Amino acid sequence: MTKIFTFFGGDNQFDTVAKGQNVEGKLRSRGFGHMMQMARSMTPQDAAQYHSEAYVNALMTGRPPHIASSSGLRWDVHYRNAIFGMAGAMMEAMQYSLITGWPSFALCAGAHHARPGRGMGFCALNSVAMSALYAARSTGRQVYVLDVDAHAGGGTQAFIDKEYNEDIHHLDLITSPFDTYAPRRPQDAQITVDVYGMNPVNAYFTGLVELLSFADAMYPPNAGDILIVNAGCDVHEESAIGGWEGMDNAMIAAREATIRDWAVERGLIYTGLMAGGYSDEIFTPDMLAETHVRSICALLGL
Repeated sequence: MTKIFTFFGGDNQFDTVAKGQNVEGKLRSRGFGHMMQMARSMTPQDAAQYHSEAYVNALMTGRPPHIASSSGLRWDVHYRNAIFGMAGAMMEAMQYSLITGWPSFALCAGAHHARPGRGMGFCALNSVAMSALYAARSTGRQVYVLDVDAHAGGGTQAFIDKEYNEDIHHLDLITSPFDTYAPRRPQDAQITVDVYGMNPVNAYFTGLVELLSFADAMYPPNAGDILIVNAGCDVHEESAIGGWEGMDNAMIAAREATIRDWAVERGLIYTGLMAGGYSDEIFTPDMLAETHVRSICALLGL
């Protein structure tokens, strides 16, 4: 059975943490409560297998403050609980899919900008990189990280470059230049889409197909290989950070359906997480949560 993993978090009201609870409520109200499972928080010992011990200690204690709050969000005990909770949810989602073969999803965000030794861009623990490295180390299968958040996944790439695991392929679809990087390995590809030109939605989907075609041509996936989708909704036209005109809920659902079809046709084991998406007075937290719900349902085929 497909599962959606939730986390025990604090009362931080910033979208990176708060929207997970809003999305969970909407999914439960639509009859998906039986798919929900509360994940265990990641332990500091497990986090230190991927992030530096000094950084993990800073996240646990709040000291030194400039490291503990390097994500750009102020450290407190509630935030600490939330970031380890979100990391635990993503890791359990990955483990569940590897054991059962069923798709899964984690209601977490704030991952792909974090480096091994510091946070960045509202991201503290890089659960994208940690779950990819876990899958590659434990299975020896090919792992495809498909990042469709508006911003580049420079943090994830830093982990991949550090380990240089040839079984991990980083595919990054970028519409906003924050945290860009130059791929140094032939296994990795990025496409930056000009969303301010003519017909940006068509250009965006063309870029997505090109990324998936790159994987098919250069590193063809086999049944049982693994896909991790960083399903950012900050591309939504109303998102306070990263949005652009023409990308509405229907288009985000179509993006996820395209990814799901590609994964299913190739027999991939896949999981995902919410990633970016930001509210303001116009794009309210409830509207943002609805966008993520549409994304999740399309990706999981619900």
